[in-house]
Amino acid sequence: MNEYRDVDTGYYCQQRLSFDGHLCTVRYIGQVQETKGLWLGVEWDDTSRGKHSGVHQGVRYFNCTSKHPNAASFVRPTRPHDTPLSFLEALHQKYAPDVSTHQIIDKTRGDKHALSKPIEIGGKAVEEVGFEKISQQLAMLTELRIVLLDGRCVAGVLSTVRGGGGNGWFRKLHEIGQTCPKVSELDLSRSLLERWQDVEGICNALKALKTLKLNGNRFNQLVCNSRLCGQDRPSDSTFDRIKELGLDETLLTWEEIDSVASRFQSLATLSLSSNGLASLGTHQIPRTITTLKLEFNGFTSISALLALASLPNLQQLYLGHNSIADIQDKKERIQYSDVKFPRSLFHVDLSFNAIHSWECVDGLQDAFPGLTALRIEHNQLFDLEFLGKKQSQGPEERHMLVVARLANLKTLNFSSVTPQERANAELYYLSCIAKELAAESEEKEGTIFDKHRRYNELCEIYGTPTITRTNPSIINPNSLEARLIRFTFYQPIISADGTSLPNIVHKKQIPRGFDVYRLKGIVGKLFERSPLRLRLIWETGEWDPVAPIEHEDWYSSDEEDKVVSADEQGNWVKREVELRDGTREVGYWVEAQEATVRIELI
Repeated sequence: MNEYRDVDTGYYCQQRLSFDGHLCTVRYIGQVQETKGLWLGVEWDDTSRGKHSGVHQGVRYFNCTSKHPNAASFVRPTRPHDTPLSFLEALHQKYAPDVSTHQIIDKTRGDKHALSKPIEIGGKAVEEVGFEKISQQLAMLTELRIVLLDGRCVAGVLSTVRGGGGNGWFRKLHEIGQTCPKVSELDLSRSLLERWQDVEGICNALKALKTLKLNGNRFNQLVCNSRLCGQDRPSDSTFDRIKELGLDETLLTWEEIDSVASRFQSLATLSLSSNGLASLGTHQIPRTITTLKLEFNGFTSISALLALASLPNLQQLYLGHNSIADIQDKKERIQYSDVKFPRSLFHVDLSFNAIHSWECVDGLQDAFPGLTALRIEHNQLFDLEFLGKKQSQGPEERHMLVVARLANLKTLNFSSVTPQERANAELYYLSCIAKELAAESEEKEGTIFDKHRRYNELCEIYGTPTITRTNPSIINPNSLEARLIRFTFYQPIISADGTSLPNIVHKKQIPRGFDVYRLKGIVGKLFERSPLRLRLIWETGEWDPVAPIEHEDWYSSDEEDKVVSADEQGNWVKREVELRDGTREVGYWVEAQEATVRIELI
């Protein structure tokens, strides 16, 4: 580690600074080619403030911890920076602004009359104004349960980082413990902390501490001198009380995280988001952890997290905003069956990732045998080919397909899965498989069954659907015939006395590229009706399953309205789709070469 210190400026490498509230770390002190005077090469916590990665005009002056290409810049040592504060200074600045530091010291030293003694000037007592308010604020400090000092330029126990370890440092620790003895939650995020020694000292002083947040800090010393911390072993009682630890945006490696987390022997919740992690080493974090947050990192597969499988008490795993695309990493010799997490893990968040196959969704039940709650929205999965058709399913269809594929799921995307919803989803999924089977030859059945692992299980529950295969004539996709749909339009006619009369029927070939607006215009001319008063109902000729208990509204997306006809056969109903007004092409709705459309007047 470069510990270079410039005597003239007082700056040193790895020093934490704040300029107008923007945190950075000094990485370089010295000359820059083609310029005069000294420069500070700094790495900004907020990478949007940087201009380069430590390289200026082809010369590398320093390296950055961040992988961002523009995290660094140069600033002059003469530029004023924000004043570092000690823990107590930041505490009273926020929670007791009317109290000076020496008044807090008097209070913590047990001088009960420090605030009640009359002030004398020239032997005469002077009236005290405002001391009652100060006493109240001091009393409030001793009752504080939650202390939030994030972004307050806290440098440590002392305001001078390099002053740790002396008598003044230990005295301040005692004052911290006396000033706010009841603190159970402490947030020191985005501070000027550099040494783990200060964190350990503060935690040792706060005997009631349960939650510690250190997000956004950049530690350059993680090894604590046990003598300075006032105990024989760093992992003793200092951290055993703490149940929740936040280390988001600290840019620590997995080995460094382990060296820190291993000292918390009773840790239940650990947050490690935005640390640039792409894999986990062999180091083990505490086995007591029940909730682990790894969002906004760089994981590309579930198998990259296999080291977590040894955590016997893990219950919730948050992996949102990564780049996870599959269960296994294709570059590694790891099979789906090798990826298995403890059964205690029931909640997994995979939202905002790159999952792109239904095979991966099916594999989640094997990788997480205890999975009952899943978040999986905002993935690429739903924009790929399904049932031989490249399309984007509506939100209801996506929901049903995931529910149907994962038999033990009870909550999906924060929505509870009721028995009725599961029945509807599984019947819909079964009908989708049936359509896929009907569209392929019997020789390909085995391949289709392999893609849908629950088919036989669902057939046992709901019965095997009837598979009717057709032999469509082979049509050249580039021919004119392939671009046309032969429509049969008919309008049911009912007399005044309710008697059914012969339907009005028109047949016409219409290009697939026409949108619904143009289609309605054509139909309006055929039936001599205003297009705005027409409703087009496509009778697909297919049957959809419905729940066997009650007939509620069937799931439909914003893009497709399914009209349930009155003609039902057991648990199946005729599937009808309204061709709604819009700019979508007719071919988007109708894939076949022929279609029957019923005309209804609005």
